Amino acid sequence: MKRILGILLGISYAAVAQNYYPLHNIPKPANTYTLKESLRTSAGVYTEDGTLLRTLWSNLEKKSGTHRVVWDRLDDEGKPVNDTTTTIKILANKVNYEWKGIIGNTSNTHGGDSIFNNAQVIQGMIQVGEQLYYNCGYNEHDPAFGKFKINNINKKIPVLSRIHYGLEVPYICADEKRIFIGGLDIWNDQKPTMVFAINIADNAQYDFSHGSQYTLASNHKYRSVIGRVQGEESRITGMAVQNNGNYLFIARGKLNSISVYDKNTGRLVNTFTDFINPRELKIIGNQLWCINNKMIEQYTILNNGFLDNRNIFNNTIKEPLAMALNKTGKNIAIADGETNQIKIFNSAGSLIKTLGISGGYRTNPNVLDHKFMLINPAQPEMKTFLCYQDDGKLWVGDTGNYRSLRFNTDYTLDDFIMYQCWIRSMGVDRSNPTRVFANYLEFSVDIEKGNWKLVKNWAGNFKIEQDGEYDRLKWVSTLSNGKTYAFQLATNATQWEVVELADTGLRYTGIKIKRRTPTATLLPNGNIRYFDGELVVKPNQPPLYWKERSLTGFDQNDNPVWGDLEEVANTGILQPSDPIYRETISWNYPPRNDTESNLIISFEGGSAAPDYSSNKYHLGATKKGETGFKWKTAVGTARNYYGPYPEDGRYDMGNGVQYPGGVILVEGKNIFWNYHGEFWKQMQTNIFTHVYDNGLMVGKFGVTGADIFKGKRVWDQTGVPGMAGNNLKGDIISLNGDLYVLHGDEGWHGGIHIWKISNLNSIREFNIPVAKN
Repeated sequence: MKRILGILLGISYAAVAQNYYPLHNIPKPANTYTLKESLRTSAGVYTEDGTLLRTLWSNLEKKSGTHRVVWDRLDDEGKPVNDTTTTIKILANKVNYEWKGIIGNTSNTHGGDSIFNNAQVIQGMIQVGEQLYYNCGYNEHDPAFGKFKINNINKKIPVLSRIHYGLEVPYICADEKRIFIGGLDIWNDQKPTMVFAINIADNAQYDFSHGSQYTLASNHKYRSVIGRVQGEESRITGMAVQNNGNYLFIARGKLNSISVYDKNTGRLVNTFTDFINPRELKIIGNQLWCINNKMIEQYTILNNGFLDNRNIFNNTIKEPLAMALNKTGKNIAIADGETNQIKIFNSAGSLIKTLGISGGYRTNPNVLDHKFMLINPAQPEMKTFLCYQDDGKLWVGDTGNYRSLRFNTDYTLDDFIMYQCWIRSMGVDRSNPTRVFANYLEFSVDIEKGNWKLVKNWAGNFKIEQDGEYDRLKWVSTLSNGKTYAFQLATNATQWEVVELADTGLRYTGIKIKRRTPTATLLPNGNIRYFDGELVVKPNQPPLYWKERSLTGFDQNDNPVWGDLEEVANTGILQPSDPIYRETISWNYPPRNDTESNLIISFEGGSAAPDYSSNKYHLGATKKGETGFKWKTAVGTARNYYGPYPEDGRYDMGNGVQYPGGVILVEGKNIFWNYHGEFWKQMQTNIFTHVYDNGLMVGKFGVTGADIFKGKRVWDQTGVPGMAGNNLKGDIISLNGDLYVLHGDEGWHGGIHIWKISNLNSIREFNIPVAKN
């Protein structure tokens, strides 16, 4: 390519440089390059050893034709560059970024307000006509309740507006006219609980003559609530309403009470305090059923709202978790927490059917239709449920598998609803990328077709004292002995324990690895990489080191054996502007692997607090075996910046953000850093920036809460394609020339996101030599 001599100001090009400084009276090399088609471009100036001196521009669309490059001979720090032979690199590409949908969610569509995307699993159902209403405990962004049609179960129908978020809904019940919703104002320090009702006909709030107004901590106002009680002990543990009678019953287990209200006026009729942890109320005709002190009991409801004729129905099940009665009251299904089975009795108390495998997942992790985990040991606050449809079909809350299963009257599986709740731990076995993990669930995935199946649940025998929601099954890897291992928190949270994903479940090896300071990461090849992460970096601080222990083999118990710690690279003398990994946020870790050019990638993405974040660069690369950074990029905006999300690869430290960065992924020559933007403009973002291994930007993809989708702001909608809340964990798959980025979510899609990055072979580098003078 011909070099053109001369002095060209070219201010339009220089002004969009990542680190622009005013032009000085220094000779300005002007050079050209030619594009045969319109492409995205970025450019930088490099020394002979490949160190990036200056980023000239990032992510600019250039039309076909010949273009000039102007450099004012300043580096990224604004210092003159004179006595160095340099090369200008132009990176051009037409890489495609496409959101492909989600894994682990059975909803009919992958987006929109009909997708199941709650923070917790479905925990209760009631049939009203040809629809089933459900509640799901806690949720954010949208209400913690909804409905769906019996003949179209995987299409959610929203009930009420999203401004009902912040109300935890543990129970609902219904008569022919109204849905009664039991709620906990979870963000109110006093933890008040109450009940409100909506009309089935029009979803309008019902006004009780004895009700009172109430405003949630999230600022939503209810015109009329009843049964309001303050305090953590006031949590509602059961609700039931008479269809033909006048009474609504509310159980509060920690208060050992069941209160009776006039369902039409909201007037308190009576409160019974002679129960022991009552819960799971059901009504058939004039009979009230409840679980009382772990016994199934039956009472006759008198016309004045009092209870009589106590009858102990069953005392053989030691841990009854939930129950349901069919329409006629002839069949009673009980969830047995001791055996993880559903036991069905006739009205005389005789056992007529048992659903499920005794022990559930305690003996092996293999998922089956008739194998239940009624309580998720990692999230015990999510309860199971049982519900009979009017046609006799039975719903089972398979809580630990995030499934709601519907069984036919012959107890064969009919259909199910499944979605994931707040994925704060996820990953891929890089040696076998069909294995995708979310929390303790394992999916078998055909990533190209988007097909998936739940195959294993590893929570059956995990140690609750070693659980951490951000650190479940970290860096799953099938190693050279053909066995699969991961890191799990040790009892001492400053350590990892190595676990094997064995046929019988998790096998804790007893091998402990230091987790923090230095931070340890399990690489796909089985080596352990350490980095001396810091919280605060001061001027001229001594170097920090990357070190590694190589996998050397396995002992007689098939436990991995690692060699001595060896230095891999170091940062050189550090400045507060350097992009080093900082141990500020528990969910952030260095990437699992290096680039194919042996660059160790460093991402500083934890906090926006000045003391705990870089004051300039947020992404950098160090050559293995060397000292210092080959390049630094992702320059932070001013902290008082308020405006659109940057398109040129800058790292937004403004817009009110508190926790900016997310996951960092590396594959081949490609680097992807995420910006999840907690509280960005009082919203969130899900943006990935794609950087090449020379430090230049390839492109960006994703969504911010401020974007406009179908004429509306993203933040005001549900299930917008590509949007995710708190994208904290992810992984990457390389397959047939394409890359697939997978990541978690909170509250937007209820599953693992898939992005396809294709046309990577369009990436081209133009090199233009520049003489010393």
